[in-house]
Amino acid sequence: MKDYIPSSYLLFRREFEMLKMKENESVKECSSKLSHVVNQMSLYGEVVDDNKVVAKMLIMLEQSLKSMKPLL
Repeated sequence: MKDYIPSSYLLFRREFEMLKMKENESVKECSSKLSHVVNQMSLYGEVVDDNKVVAKMLIMLEQSLKSMKPLL
């Protein structure tokens, strides 16, 4: 029998994967949002490696910078 996986956990995991930095969002706001999602995932027992969180933040920043490139 498979263990039960709460749907809210799956939502947080999906949110982690889909998270993007918005145009008018500061780095502080973005990192707070990411921290919140990681904390919620840890409440369900998932250990999110620091390297994965840092990589996610860098990807989010890179995507944001690419969208601003035409403005520069």
